[in-house]
Amino acid sequence: MNQVKAALQGYEENTQSKVIYACESGSRAYGTNAAWSDFDVRFIYVQPIRHYLNVNKKKNDSVSARVSPNLELNGWDLFKTMDLFTKSNPSLYEALFSPVIYLEEKDFSKELQRLAKSTFSLKTMSYHYLRMVKSNLKMIREKELQPNRYIKTLLQAIRGIMMMNFINKHQELPPIEFKTLIGECQYLEQHREEINQLLQMKNNLNSDIVYEYQDFILLMEKEMEQYEGEVEYLPVRQMDKQLVNNLIWEILEV
Repeated sequence: MNQVKAALQGYEENTQSKVIYACESGSRAYGTNAAWSDFDVRFIYVQPIRHYLNVNKKKNDSVSARVSPNLELNGWDLFKTMDLFTKSNPSLYEALFSPVIYLEEKDFSKELQRLAKSTFSLKTMSYHYLRMVKSNLKMIREKELQPNRYIKTLLQAIRGIMMMNFINKHQELPPIEFKTLIGECQYLEQHREEINQLLQMKNNLNSDIVYEYQDFILLMEKEMEQYEGEVEYLPVRQMDKQLVNNLIWEILEV
């Protein structure tokens, strides 16, 4: 997308930083976007080496900017990125495994993907998606949502349940794409038509049928209670921080 690349180039020129990775995040990465969905770009940048070797260094480890009505940029500095990596941060995981990559220097994501597969904490990841499901189902139950917001919230809850199901079933990091996750969740087969209907309604809202999913919501609440008791027993992996340091030094060429 030319607009994305131009925005990233403008950021580099204005800050003297180097963007080493940029990808799509959110619904356009998951495959649940509508035609009108925003472009939500996550990027990782490296600042001039003297910024890091400076006693007067100011904390400047993230950036967020609305470039246009349909394009938002969110960036992390390299050191913040690596700190989040050692903590098994789910948002970073989703960015690293995004199927839509706009820019990448020196196979940046490939090395981190390889390391994440063996060291990311499945317990940390699963707790994240458990909280996501809880908050979205609570919003559905307690608030009167407009059709477009209702559909988006319900799809987020469905995706969270599927991510937890995959982690629990395979003891591995889950795929990002929504349709791939559906194929891994056998108990959702009976609701595949409803899920496809929700995806279609994001583009063509029909408020007459948008709230007819109470049985499906009850199923998710039941599944959530089951996973809540199982998350505690997921493995906690140990990350070798020296490997992360080695990646930082390689990127900075020091």
